[in-house]
Amino acid sequence: FIKENVVAEDFNESPVNGVLMALPYFRAYNPDGSLNISQQTIDATGPDQARIENPVASALLKKDERTNRQLISGGFLDYEIIQGLKAKAYFGVDFSTTRREQFDPSFIGARNSPAPDIAKAFTSSSERLNWLSEYTVNYDLKLGSGHRFDFLAGYTYQEESYKYSDISANNFPNDVVQTLNAGVITRGTSTASKWTLISYLSRLIYNYQDKYFFTGVIRKDGSSRFGSNNRWGIFPSLSAGYRISNESFFPKNKVFSDLKFRGSWGLAGNNQIGDFGSLALVGNANAIIGGNLTNGLAPTTSPNGNLGWESTSTTNLGIDLGLFGNVLEATVDYYVSTSKDLLLEVPVPAHSGFTRSLQNIGKVENKGIEFSLKANYKLGAVKVNSTFNVVSNKNKVLEIGPGQNEIVTSSNITRVGGELGASYGYKVLGIFTSQEQLNSTARLTTARIGDYIYADTNGDNAITAADRTIIGSIHPDYTFGFTTRFEYKGFDLATVIQGVQGVTIHNRSVSVILYNPEGWGNGAKDYFDNYYTPERGANAIYARPNALPTDNGFYRNTDILQEDASFIRVRNITFGYSLPKSLIEKIGVSSLRLYVSSKNPFTFTDFRGYNPEQRTSNVLDPTEGYGNYPLEKSSVIGINVNF
Repeated sequence: FIKENVVAEDFNESPVNGVLMALPYFRAYNPDGSLNISQQTIDATGPDQARIENPVASALLKKDERTNRQLISGGFLDYEIIQGLKAKAYFGVDFSTTRREQFDPSFIGARNSPAPDIAKAFTSSSERLNWLSEYTVNYDLKLGSGHRFDFLAGYTYQEESYKYSDISANNFPNDVVQTLNAGVITRGTSTASKWTLISYLSRLIYNYQDKYFFTGVIRKDGSSRFGSNNRWGIFPSLSAGYRISNESFFPKNKVFSDLKFRGSWGLAGNNQIGDFGSLALVGNANAIIGGNLTNGLAPTTSPNGNLGWESTSTTNLGIDLGLFGNVLEATVDYYVSTSKDLLLEVPVPAHSGFTRSLQNIGKVENKGIEFSLKANYKLGAVKVNSTFNVVSNKNKVLEIGPGQNEIVTSSNITRVGGELGASYGYKVLGIFTSQEQLNSTARLTTARIGDYIYADTNGDNAITAADRTIIGSIHPDYTFGFTTRFEYKGFDLATVIQGVQGVTIHNRSVSVILYNPEGWGNGAKDYFDNYYTPERGANAIYARPNALPTDNGFYRNTDILQEDASFIRVRNITFGYSLPKSLIEKIGVSSLRLYVSSKNPFTFTDFRGYNPEQRTSNVLDPTEGYGNYPLEKSSVIGINVNF
């Protein structure tokens, strides 16, 4: 059971944005202690007299609650038919409901939206039922001196149904009675969906004297999400290993305690799309016929009966090494992973009647190296367990589609030979400081002294969309993690550290809000100290203030607005103490531990936003939100007791 308050993250409603926009002298509370509501105009000269609501009032007085209830249950039966031969049946169910209730009082506004004078409400309910049944037969066979076989065959069936409904109302007589029947119903919708996944699988595991290893798996999966022509996919995998350290000829010494070589190849499928991704869906499309409003339907997505599985082929070569009686353990892996028939929303011509179409297109390669080192040792009374791992991955697009070399969105590009979703925009060479520069340099036709000089990358003496180039990457050079735990006479200290290096983000919350050239709302001191003036001349960093920033392309995606989003974050620090058993056994307790824990206490980064970690659902057009909620920091004091 979870009940939580939902925080808006869109540009106009986000209280996080409201804090950034608020003028420094604006007060959240009036002198009498009441909330200061709908009083801040942040741009009295602009055409819309932009205003924001008090973010504290929005957070406290607007109701947006989400309640989740979930029940997970499962059980199994197994039976040994003969020695080594077992049959097993498993059944599991996951049932959940979600209810969301929103109420916006009549006296609370939003950015560019004054208080509406009428309250509005929204309520939605959803129900999800997922059940899984598995039936397997397993045979464990031992032959001779050290030959061991494990055979498995099985069948699985998984089904999920989902129902959703919502209703909206406004014109409430007051802000006290918030039930929907007190207002005027303005909308009601409902949807339902269902998907099914069927799998047939078999597996063979072979082990000879813990020296030679082999595993083979093949499965056939069928998904209702795909077109009738491509619902089934076959996915095999093979792996083998050789533990040379168990050979009689391997030198026995105190240094090398384990050495194993291994390799694998496998094919995996992906069906993570909408439940009706291959079908033509329809939605409401009302029209005026004979002077009357007539309800109607129209297609909202294009059908694709050939839509099928996205598949990923992965080859992996690895080495496992143990040193000093496995006090130190190291693994090194090199992998090459190729995904084809990617399930992507692809832009389509406007004359098709749609903006995007879900298709199987392209081929992408990922290759990289992963290194891991574990240490488990004692120094007197101190026990140490540590793990460090680092991964470096390179992403490359091999194919896109027939006759296609690239997919371009508003601020990203996916191009054959490059990476997925590279940041795409203009390079800034400097700032125009004289009329002579304007006359002799390629520029926007509306450019003035104090505006950015953009690179004319194609050399046609004009700045157009064709001059855009790759200016950043959402794919890090490498990621790493480090965990460690110390124990000493009942005390324990554990830390978890994570890091990402070599990734860039267009931080729109900073660039559009604090670095806007229009002068509305709050602003960054860095911008006010470094925008162009005749006195600053070539020493200026940012373009001149401008009430019409589209004239100088200020909001274009440029390299000057890209930020290094590399970071090192301490995810968790926990300190604990376990009381001696001789003390707690007297009160019938087998163990008692006191602890204090801190979550996300430190982040080291040059990124100026709240959180350098990105959230994106579309790799072709990754977005950086305007008002994403900051990462939570928390501290906990607790006790663990076992009886």
